Amino acid sequence: MSGENCIYSLTNIFTCKSGCLLDDAQEGCIFNIDCETVGYDSDTDEEVTISKSRFILINSSHGGVLYSWNDLLDMEASTEPYMELFDVESNELSPVAFEAIDSPYDHFYPDDITQLFIIDRIEILPEYRGKNYAQTIIFDVLRKFAASSQLIAVKPFPLQFEVPFYESTRASQEEKDWHKKLGLEKITNDEGLAFQRLGDYYKKLGFVDAGTGNGIFIMENLGVY
Repeated sequence: MSGENCIYSLTNIFTCKSGCLLDDAQEGCIFNIDCETVGYDSDTDEEVTISKSRFILINSSHGGVLYSWNDLLDMEASTEPYMELFDVESNELSPVAFEAIDSPYDHFYPDDITQLFIIDRIEILPEYRGKNYAQTIIFDVLRKFAASSQLIAVKPFPLQFEVPFYESTRASQEEKDWHKKLGLEKITNDEGLAFQRLGDYYKKLGFVDAGTGNGIFIMENLGVY
């Protein structure tokens, strides 16, 4: 339909970087996955970028070595909150998170989690919001990168409450221009409502509150997206 920013041929372009965050860990424990989503405007046939997003894949078992979840997740601010999902002593999924999942499978155990997939952030331009693109992006990424991940996690945080990224001296001009385009200052500043809406959205996708008390939602990877 004309004038409604309709997009066709949606395509996700991925950049995957492997990182070695521990002195004694081999490269391959942690992958940062950046995704740029492009499509074609139905009115102009012009290729446009509608979204940029970031995901993190973490292996606790790699090269025949089982690494501590606590050590792996404590290396970056973006992964630190997910430490609450695991018991430090046993290096297994915490009892509260295991109970929250309520797996339909009798053979699912707390020590089954050796690969965690994190939805870090999804940024969609204002004119393309409310069109279900976020779900399309998430499920496409899960199919491509999370096939071996037993657990998928997200800590929903409304981006309008972050410190404006374009004010950072570390940000490139391209990054500053992109974040200005997001128009985050125009989104509701009702913090309670914003968190509620975002949490409800992820619940519709199949996530449940992990029960960790810090806003993390989790989902067992059933492989159906």
